[in-house]
Amino acid sequence: SSAETLSAILTRDPEPLARHCREAPDELQRILRKALRRKREERYQTAGDLTLDLERLLEVQAAAPAAPGPSPATSASPRRWLGPVWLGVGAAVVLLVAGQRGLLRSKARSGGAARIESLAVLPLDNLSGDPAQDFFAEGMTEALITELAKVRALRVTSRTSSMAAKKAGKSLPAIARDLGVDALVEGSVIRQNERVRITAQLIEGATDRHVWAESYERDVRDVLSLQREVALAITREVRAQVTPEEASRFASGRSIDPQANEAYLRGRYFFAKAINNMSSGKGEGLFKQSIDSHLEALRLEPRFAEAWAALARAYHWWASWGRIDLYPKAKAAAVEALKIDDTLAEAHSALAFTLWRSEWDWPGAERSFRRALELNPSGDPHGYALFLSAAGRHEEAIEYMNRAEQMDPLTLPLKLNVAYVYLYARSYDRALEQFRHVLAVAPDSAAETRVQIGTTLVLLGRCREGLAELREVARVQGGRAAEDVSYSEGWLAWACAACGEKAEAARLFRRQTEDGQADPFRVAAILAALGRFDEAFAHLEQAYRRRDQRLLDNVLSPFLDPFRADPRFADLVRRIGVPSP
Repeated sequence: SSAETLSAILTRDPEPLARHCREAPDELQRILRKALRRKREERYQTAGDLTLDLERLLEVQAAAPAAPGPSPATSASPRRWLGPVWLGVGAAVVLLVAGQRGLLRSKARSGGAARIESLAVLPLDNLSGDPAQDFFAEGMTEALITELAKVRALRVTSRTSSMAAKKAGKSLPAIARDLGVDALVEGSVIRQNERVRITAQLIEGATDRHVWAESYERDVRDVLSLQREVALAITREVRAQVTPEEASRFASGRSIDPQANEAYLRGRYFFAKAINNMSSGKGEGLFKQSIDSHLEALRLEPRFAEAWAALARAYHWWASWGRIDLYPKAKAAAVEALKIDDTLAEAHSALAFTLWRSEWDWPGAERSFRRALELNPSGDPHGYALFLSAAGRHEEAIEYMNRAEQMDPLTLPLKLNVAYVYLYARSYDRALEQFRHVLAVAPDSAAETRVQIGTTLVLLGRCREGLAELREVARVQGGRAAEDVSYSEGWLAWACAACGEKAEAARLFRRQTEDGQADPFRVAAILAALGRFDEAFAHLEQAYRRRDQRLLDNVLSPFLDPFRADPRFADLVRRIGVPSP
């Protein structure tokens, strides 16, 4: 039997080996079939690649609970199939090592890999066998992305886009093309008892060639050091230039309470779900779970700087969705994080948003945004771009938004904000193109996107097309929630006023203001288009007295251009604190 198996491998005929493995797990059969492909380019390219897949399989088998049923002698248990299989696998490894001189590490040393300047970390597989531990794998993925993103010489794709790309189920070269990266990192994480193990591999995007693979294991208390060790190993393999400051951050490791770290990772997990579910009504509950988890981590580990920074981020995101009472808590958490570790980009970014959105401290916010980007070039160019757009610094806003889109090419809110930055820069043709692109790739966003397509057409002077688009959206939204109807009808009212259909605009405007809940910016835009400037300014003043954060985003928008020359407008901009471009 053993000779037959070895002979089968050496003659590239997998059938005898397959007969030994009829009852083996599907994943093992897949590994063996790949190892024994007739065509060289379809087989594992190195022994390291094969070993990595086998290690991952054994981790899954070790973690899986024993199934009830017949005794091992009569069932398809690992004991029954591991013997002949490992003989075949061993022979396959010998064959790979003997027959292929370009092993993983020698390939990297010889410079065979193309230059890698950008990469994406695909979500690490949870090999614990327990779906309740998904949060741990996702948290470790995000932590690895955060560590790699600190290296200025690397462009690292965001977690959101990486997750979306993996869910699409495409091949690795297709994922690399979609994300616009040179290489991909994939792997797995498993926590068993008091040990954590990460297995990672670096794959050249264009060729699907494995460049490097390694496994790392640490005590659960050393998980922060483990994350940095893996990230540093990857930067060495891609030969990214690491500055002395970046190297010192990689070297700084410390022990952490395992329960505190689990609570922290759980908080990040709920945060990611919250920002993707705000429109569904589930966001508030998820934000609360995120905040509660971070607070639990800090109860156990009060000087856990990363947990303070993540807590600040959760507070300011929820505040930006209407819970403005949380801004002071966001600031306090960010300040506490920076007292402990002033190199945390996430804390500087959270502080920037709070200074801008709550305190209207534009200079202070810009200093914090820029410091965050110095510490983590892949961190938050998106937020800084929105700040620059609101400040009227449109060329810079476009530059940073393009950078953000490179790092996060598959995220819908960012794609929409690219269009808004063009719109507010009065680059209407590019805005229209981007809105149409968003509609094509994300039809679920049809209502908001089609409204903005309609308004952009009107700004371009194409009133007939714009009004037709807006009327169709209003018709479709007629049976929806009152907020949706108000949004679509409000912009139709503005478009009618801008296109000279004053009577229809006035009728729709009355519907907008019946309950007194309409967006003051949208009301002011309609009144400005109708030429009723005094009333428009009255609404803007009310928003100013309430410190409505929507003023920050929209005071320099094209929808308020009709009274841009009015001295009252310049005075309002000054009081809001918008710095001169």
